[in-house]
Amino acid sequence: MTVTPDSVNRTLLASEPHDGTSRADRVVAARALAVLRVLLLPIVFAGDRLVAHPTVGTEHFDVVFGVACVYSVLMLAQSWRAAGSRLPAALILAFDLVLVGALSWESGGAFSQLRAAFLALPLGAALLVSPRRTAAVSLATGVVYLVVAVVHPATSGTKRLDVALVYGLYVAWVATAAIVLSALLSSRRQRILDLAAARGRLVVQAVDAEERARERLSEDLHDHAIQNVLTARQDVADARAGDAGALARADRALRLALEGLRSAVRELHPYLLDHLGLHGALEAIAEEHAARGGYQVAIDVDPAAAGVHDQLVVSLARELLTNAAKHAQAGLVSVKLERRDRAVILEISDDGQGFTKDQQMEALRAGHVGLASSRERVAANGGGFEIVSRPGAGTLVRCTIPAEPRRSSPDRESAGRTIQATTHP
Repeated sequence: MTVTPDSVNRTLLASEPHDGTSRADRVVAARALAVLRVLLLPIVFAGDRLVAHPTVGTEHFDVVFGVACVYSVLMLAQSWRAAGSRLPAALILAFDLVLVGALSWESGGAFSQLRAAFLALPLGAALLVSPRRTAAVSLATGVVYLVVAVVHPATSGTKRLDVALVYGLYVAWVATAAIVLSALLSSRRQRILDLAAARGRLVVQAVDAEERARERLSEDLHDHAIQNVLTARQDVADARAGDAGALARADRALRLALEGLRSAVRELHPYLLDHLGLHGALEAIAEEHAARGGYQVAIDVDPAAAGVHDQLVVSLARELLTNAAKHAQAGLVSVKLERRDRAVILEISDDGQGFTKDQQMEALRAGHVGLASSRERVAANGGGFEIVSRPGAGTLVRCTIPAEPRRSSPDRESAGRTIQATTHP
């Protein structure tokens, strides 16, 4: 089976309802509400028996209460099944509303102690369903409460409508709060889904990274270095045959092959670190990408930052400079690395076209996971990853990586220089 970003996304989304609520969240919320529903029953019974309230219209309380007990126990048992409740959440909320309305009617209407349950129904909806359905449940709750409170015989024959209407305002306020809560929860769930999808793409990238690196290196060597060596070999043969210009052509082909090999070696960052050190490795990578992107690059490296997270810094710089070369259309890219207190800070900025958050998310959905991968690697080391970008105003990426505290180096003067991109023959 081939693992692709689309297959990962389909697998992730297949386990989620269409409203963005995870099945696990809904099962937990349904179980919690089932327990609360059962715990409410003795309170309702005590309120009917111990608290004085109008007795008109309350002839069938025991029957309705018995139905509510059976319903609550059945829902509790079903919620603890392996797959959780199979009934739609909207249907469960409708049953709850009907029972609360009936119990309120049979225990005094607007003067019932159960009226507080009308406040809990919208909050339960916020945990179970989408903001739109929460609004529908909240509206239905308000209507049922007003019908029970205003039409009930204990209220309609008196002038105590003020009690019903004032409490109706409380119900409306809680309903509004439930809609806001549902919207916030839905947004949070969607962010979690996006993060899960991004990490799924990172998994796919990790699986394919080595193969893609080998393929790219093979193509570079075959299309450039090997072809130039073969050309030089033919030119040497032509020189032996008496061609006067063949040696010059062979020399040019060998220089091109050498440059291709150097370019391939630069992709192997352990080599760069081992032979050039952190500053030299960053400089070599910057030169390579400046040539590709056609921009200038300014490098400022604090010697005190070396030796802490060198490989991670080189890898992050390579990824961020690759993005700049491909997408920024910049004239100048700055690379700054410094040691500040207990952290190593890598900043890469450009004066290019910039981008919006929507464009960043769209690129992520399209499978461009370079920035997401860098963010995850920094987070895995306990650091922070910040992107500041605006269309037409360039981009700044700041990676803050925690480091063990150490004594400041006396040679803290930053070695800064500007490299002009050059074109090799």
